[in-house]
Amino acid sequence: MIRLTEYVHSRLETYLFPGALVIDATAGNGHDTLWLAQKVEPSGIVFAFDIQAEAISQTRARITAAQLENVRIFQANHAEMD
Repeated sequence: MIRLTEYVHSRLETYLFPGALVIDATAGNGHDTLWLAQKVEPSGIVFAFDIQAEAISQTRARITAAQLENVRIFQANHAEMD
């Protein structure tokens, strides 16, 4: 049985390419943010949003540990992004 996350990732891969601009509207612990950043790097950008400070901290730590520079992290409600 395939996990839901694996299914979604397999569907999204069709649309992701180096240089793409993508949004992770609910960064959470940063797992999907990291996955997205790896798929669109080096010239792509991921905009990651979450309203929880702990989620932002965990996402930032995960991205820093992976030494990725193509993620912009915002502690904000994704419903308010422009």
